Amino acid sequence: EFRVCSSDLDGVVMETSSVTEATGNSALLLKAESLVAEIGTAGLARSVFVLRLSGIYGPGRHHVLDQLRGSREPIAGKGTHRLNLIHREDIVSAIFAVLTNEAAKARTVSEIFNVTDDLAVRKSELVEWLAEEIGAPFPGFSGEPVPGRRADPPDRTVSNAKIKKDLGWRPRFPDFKSGYRQILGA
Repeated sequence: EFRVCSSDLDGVVMETSSVTEATGNSALLLKAESLVAEIGTAGLARSVFVLRLSGIYGPGRHHVLDQLRGSREPIAGKGTHRLNLIHREDIVSAIFAVLTNEAAKARTVSEIFNVTDDLAVRKSELVEWLAEEIGAPFPGFSGEPVPGRRADPPDRTVSNAKIKKDLGWRPRFPDFKSGYRQILGA
């Protein structure tokens, strides 16, 4: 999880959403963003960009799929909250968009872009769909918190509207199904 935003705890997270709480990894990422922004304000770079990545998946990064393949135990969590995901290849294309876009290169301010696919998905829907795709039984959810994560994760959707509008970027894998089909070789 990247941030907890006061106005976004059950809504839409934009790049301008306010941060009211940041702990653990979130606090570290927020500090890193601040350090990057200082590079721009110190005049050490013409443009500074921060890409806020959603939950990364792709070749070599498919934790839920590995759980379904390797165990019949219930998946940690409740399954009721939305996941915001981004395929590894789409992260690369977003980086490329920032580096090659003429309008982006001409900017003299720090910019933040959310990098996420077009469709947040409930964790239960993701697990049910993946189980069906690989022919595994749906294991259900334990209700216990995911180790190292919040006990009650926020239910929100991260918006990618700004990077799409400003840079013309579009994810190759606009939703989890298209991305996981690529992983599964379908």
